[in-house]
Amino acid sequence: MKKTNYLLTLSLAVSALVGLFTTPTFSQDVLVAKIDAAQKGEPISPFIYGQFIEHLGRCIYGGIWSEMLQDRKFHDAPAVYPWELLGNAQFEHAQEGAFVGKASPKWTSQNDWAFGVEQEGISFVNGKQYVGYVWAKTSEGQKISVRFLFDNGKRFTEIPLGEAVEKADDGYCKYAFIFVADGLIEPTEKGSFAVLFQGKGVARLGTASLMPADNINGMRADTLSRNSTRRSIVGRAATS
Repeated sequence: MKKTNYLLTLSLAVSALVGLFTTPTFSQDVLVAKIDAAQKGEPISPFIYGQFIEHLGRCIYGGIWSEMLQDRKFHDAPAVYPWELLGNAQFEHAQEGAFVGKASPKWTSQNDWAFGVEQEGISFVNGKQYVGYVWAKTSEGQKISVRFLFDNGKRFTEIPLGEAVEKADDGYCKYAFIFVADGLIEPTEKGSFAVLFQGKGVARLGTASLMPADNINGMRADTLSRNSTRRSIVGRAATS
């Protein structure tokens, strides 16, 4: 029995080797393809072709997307880059009552001193208009404002945020603002953006946004203008 299995295995191995080194026989038929340029088929849709962009470096944030603030939803606790805490109010990156994500900034102030957050290294252009908003929840009597600072705070402008433009059921309110860097800075200069609260009580900060006023549905107008020269019909961006 063992001898029979050995001979069978040897026979199969020899057959395989013969197959490897034997020239296969092909059909002698010749295939011919003819092209008639006078006949036209269905046109190819331009939507088949396009571009693909991804979160590589600052391709999206700081690139085609107009948002000028980093970590604008405060996923990381302030006092961690890119935000810096201001003032001496008691701070907590609180999970309870968070506006978005797992936690949102929360302050408890026992006095009327100002407190909040600041982000540095934001580029501004003189004479250009910027728009933004802040979602926040304040105690009765507390004030809220945004501040733009240049040259280490030697030059700044502060914009009080008055009536809310939108209110959420959980007590957070949306405050909008407009800033024009007119005569305050050099032609192009990096500055800081701050959200400030003032007054006793508990204050919560949900999210903040700052964009050039000429943005197109959140996209940078200058980037879209350059991109239009590529004559791409479809653009697809990957989200993280």
